[in-house]
Amino acid sequence: MAEVSIKLRGSRVAAILAGSWRRSPTSFECSASELKDIAPLLINSGAAALCWPRLKHSNLRKHPATAKFQETYRLNTLQSALHQRAIEQTVALLRSAQIEPILVKGWCAAQLYPEPGLRPAGDIDLCVPPKQFASAQITLKNFQDEPYDVDLHEGFAKFGGGNFDQIYRRSQLAPLGETNVRVSGAEDHLRLLCIHMLREGAWRPLWLCDIAAAVESLPENFDWDCCLTEDRKLADWVICAVRLAQQLLGADITSTPIDQRAKQIPR
Repeated sequence: MAEVSIKLRGSRVAAILAGSWRRSPTSFECSASELKDIAPLLINSGAAALCWPRLKHSNLRKHPATAKFQETYRLNTLQSALHQRAIEQTVALLRSAQIEPILVKGWCAAQLYPEPGLRPAGDIDLCVPPKQFASAQITLKNFQDEPYDVDLHEGFAKFGGGNFDQIYRRSQLAPLGETNVRVSGAEDHLRLLCIHMLREGAWRPLWLCDIAAAVESLPENFDWDCCLTEDRKLADWVICAVRLAQQLLGADITSTPIDQRAKQIPR
């Protein structure tokens, strides 16, 4: 009986998050008891704000159970501005030490959503050249003015590896506040999101929404061979993660080669 309850709760979470990353998601209709049941899962996993655009036009828009979703959305909107300032200062600090970091995950994923309040800010994830990792650690350790949550990575080893110089050449500068920050190219960004989600046990539905948003925002010149790499295992991880986003959340993958591969994903 418990297993059925878990599956039912999971299907409800998937239902409310389906298409939530899009600019004009449809309204979501359910009972107040159903929403109350899944609310803690959505709130604790960072996905609550994504539900607000679907709930504010639903039959539950004025119900007390919906209030927390709106509060989370408003809080995310305020925190996004503070997060942006923290990124600017952290990147400037590393650049002062002649270290050019590549910003990954959180802020980069959030840029593919229509509004800044839809996704929580989270940590500042920065990848630096392995040979400069120790120097970057010292530089950030000596910076005591602000208690920023910086997650420093030695190259891309945690995200499936890859040659840092090659990933750097594919990277690009993105405007952020009064500066530009370096972010990974679309191919590396999608692969990184997929591998990170699976390595962390896929416990946050928000990560699957990030993947769905990335897949539906791919540029016309997206290089799938580059994204999937020559590593068969990592390629399978990316395919499975994208397929999960399609099967669980309705991500549109019809224009991708993955639509013709891996019709069945591992249990």
